[in-house]
Amino acid sequence: YGDHRDLHLSIRRQRQMCIRDRYRSMAKQGSEVLMVPSAFTKKTGEAHWHILNRARAIENGAFVISACATGSIDGGGECYGHSLVIDPWGNILADGGVGSRVISAKINLADVKETREKIPSLNHDRDFKLKIIDATKEI
Repeated sequence: YGDHRDLHLSIRRQRQMCIRDRYRSMAKQGSEVLMVPSAFTKKTGEAHWHILNRARAIENGAFVISACATGSIDGGGECYGHSLVIDPWGNILADGGVGSRVISAKINLADVKETREKIPSLNHDRDFKLKIIDATKEI
């Protein structure tokens, strides 16, 4: 849906999925869709994959499209699969499950604007400094 002439996409590698500030920066620069090609292992994928992707969508008010490899890894191990399309509220619109397949979902870019107006978290960031204190001394 929407006017695709103004679509703003950003791509990050999977190992940066946990680094929230990189996605935040892309969203603040106007990205509406965050794309994440990845190869999460089965063990970490089962524990974190869906949660991290949903968190990136919610905190940035953006769609997240994450393609995750599936199958055996040379040298041992297995990729998790579960390629995802997630809306700005964190709802999973499509989940590829285990195995090779193509997934699709209709996205409406107006949802990004609406979500960011309801939850203007991109405007609430601020710089701060930590003051290190010596806990052995009296304050």
